[in-house]
Amino acid sequence: MKYLIKSFILFTLLVVGAPAVLGQYGIGTNSPNPAAAVDVSSTTLGFLPPRMSTSQLTTLAGKNPANGLMVFDTDQHCLVCFTNNVARPVFLLPPVLLPTAGKPVIDTNTGIATYTYAGGTGSNSGEGASVWKWWRTDNNAILSVTTACPKSCKSQTVKFSVTPVDKSGRIGLTVTSDETTIQASSSVTISHDPSDGISPTTQSITYSFYNPWGTCWLDRNLGAVTKAGGASDNSPGSAGWYWQFNTLQGYSVDASNVRNPATWGSNTNSGNTDWQPINDPCKRLLGLSWHVPCIGELESVCNQGSFHCAGYLNSDAYTPSGYGRGLYYSYWTSNQDGVGFAHVFTAGSGASLVDVSFSKVNANSVRCVQDQ
Repeated sequence: MKYLIKSFILFTLLVVGAPAVLGQYGIGTNSPNPAAAVDVSSTTLGFLPPRMSTSQLTTLAGKNPANGLMVFDTDQHCLVCFTNNVARPVFLLPPVLLPTAGKPVIDTNTGIATYTYAGGTGSNSGEGASVWKWWRTDNNAILSVTTACPKSCKSQTVKFSVTPVDKSGRIGLTVTSDETTIQASSSVTISHDPSDGISPTTQSITYSFYNPWGTCWLDRNLGAVTKAGGASDNSPGSAGWYWQFNTLQGYSVDASNVRNPATWGSNTNSGNTDWQPINDPCKRLLGLSWHVPCIGELESVCNQGSFHCAGYLNSDAYTPSGYGRGLYYSYWTSNQDGVGFAHVFTAGSGASLVDVSFSKVNANSVRCVQDQ
């Protein structure tokens, strides 16, 4: 009997005491990883660390915790690790959406969409609102991201995709908002100012939209205060402004044939290219979804009304005279026709517009169209 008792005690010491001798413990496994002091193994259960609020963590910091002490912060929704008495996030979980933040909110006056979610403050890391860098500052931090939604004669949808990145550059899981609809508009008002490097004069203009064959166009030339009263309308207000090919700066010509700006550009940046997006006045003034039309787009609508004889500015004498206003149509496309020339749709009053090659240094009317 004594032999059996001694054997049982020896067996118990070997089983229970072995991990202490080896410095390893296995929970749910008889073979702990050789590199782990404690190895927890399960396919049905998880490891649950202590859970504390941010204020409770602050109290814990006063106890001089050892570096490496880990706790789950219930306010920031992340695991934190103490280093030099400071609780630092180990990994940022996706932001927890506010109850009212499922969809972006659209300001129908400004066309700005705003999406709000909880968890940090941030700054834009690129154009638009698809990727934002952010980091947590406190448990009350709120971040709203915005993007401009150009008005259109067609309804649109918008949603945000936000990828959190902490200060160390670690990338969290992407959060995508629900989709919301922007209702179709009938017009857009632009406050033009010469400080934008595009508008030659200060003017607030309301552009109406029209929608031939499902494509959204302005109802007048870019810069036109009023819609033309007919094909031979020669008023400066309905003519709008003129552009040299592949440039941003527009020119106006008043009733006395005074051009503004007075300095005529040499158009050295036109290059051997089509009209580039960075130089597109439609994109800069109306939004990224608008552009100077290509040959095919302009050809499909130029003889369907709304276009009129606004004339053009001749570069030969570098004079402020407006040529052919009330007599000639002359509209740029975004397509060049070799070095120094580009495609223009032109005609005399009452005739059908045709595609011709025009010097890039001349200045012609621009009629903006929205991406389909």
